[in-house]
Amino acid sequence: MRGRLLLAALVLAVAGAAGWSALRRPPRLTLADATSGRTRLSADEARALGELIQAAGLRPDQLCLAADDPDYRRQPGARALLREGRVIVLRVANTALEHMTAVAGLPDLEELDLSENRLVRITGLEQAARLRRLTLRGNRLDDLSGLAGCRGLVALDVVGNRLAGLQTLPELPALENIYLDENPLGSLAGIERAPGLQCLFATRCGLADLRGLGAPPRLIQVALTGNRLTRLDELGGLVTLQIVWAGNNLLEDASALARLPALRSADLRDNRLRAIPALPAGVEVNREGNPLESPPVPAERTPGDGRVETLPPRSGSMRGHSQRTSSFPGGSKCSGTIGTVTGTVALVLPTGGTGNTLELQVGRGLLRCFVRDPAGGYRFADASPDHAVEIHGSSIGSGSQASFLLQALEGSAEEVVYEVTGH
Repeated sequence: MRGRLLLAALVLAVAGAAGWSALRRPPRLTLADATSGRTRLSADEARALGELIQAAGLRPDQLCLAADDPDYRRQPGARALLREGRVIVLRVANTALEHMTAVAGLPDLEELDLSENRLVRITGLEQAARLRRLTLRGNRLDDLSGLAGCRGLVALDVVGNRLAGLQTLPELPALENIYLDENPLGSLAGIERAPGLQCLFATRCGLADLRGLGAPPRLIQVALTGNRLTRLDELGGLVTLQIVWAGNNLLEDASALARLPALRSADLRDNRLRAIPALPAGVEVNREGNPLESPPVPAERTPGDGRVETLPPRSGSMRGHSQRTSSFPGGSKCSGTIGTVTGTVALVLPTGGTGNTLELQVGRGLLRCFVRDPAGGYRFADASPDHAVEIHGSSIGSGSQASFLLQALEGSAEEVVYEVTGH
């Protein structure tokens, strides 16, 4: 008797929990509900969704609609998110969909996922100015010209298609992340039409060289694993590049990595390298599976100066910073000390002028300072314990305050003393 009572209590508890969970969940609405007026979906968009679902071989009740579903990416099946009666997110994946023309009737789309279908062309996006993320992995695409209307696109995923190159990639000025893995590209020529690119994934693409890759000036990370690369020369001019994956290639020379001032990590495993280039202290390198003849020699960086077109990304901190400011006829002077600079940080001063002279010295480490060059781009100079620097230029910021960029080239720099005179 006692056992039966315990079992009954357990059943009631489970049923109660399930009922409470059901009360908390929003009701599940489908495209069939949209056509009967139970949602605020507009008639035009309901029609476009109906055409797309029919082309995918699905029934209207197989598309789930939701007005607010932060976990939709983890939910199975076809789903659409609505905002004020308009579709802003749509996923129709793993179906028999062969054409996507119907998405032209969904002009407010911000995110579209049509992965693992049978698409051979990108269509219906001619007016997709609001689209930010597009996922088309696992289709049969061999052409990207249909993206010409997606000038606001930030992320593009076309992994596992049939792209034989990027010649058809249109101008995408807002694109920051692109996923090209497992396409028979052979070349990255054309990637320069995405000038704002920050992350590039092109693993197992049959790449024998990196021509065209030096054009996007803001790259932060590149994944080039599993190609046929023998050198990385084109990476040498990317001053913002922090992370490089280049394992499982045919690399015999990786000296270009020594010309990356922002580099933090490099994966060089399973190549043909007999020597690892000298890199700054603190750079993580995976060198497994290479026929190295001798262990890598730590870098002995010496101070230098030069000019770049873009600044490295800011990612660091300052500790123990104090400063004092004084004025004189026609200008001002600000001097200060910094206990430790780690990474790349902005040095902001309360006053400044159109022309500035920055004097800098450090007690430990190697510190690079960037100023704006009136002729265009930025100038830099390196200070070390044995080499104080004086550099002339204007503020990298705007407004009445002056700002300069400091970059610790060996992880951190300590006992920093500076003086800035502005006119």
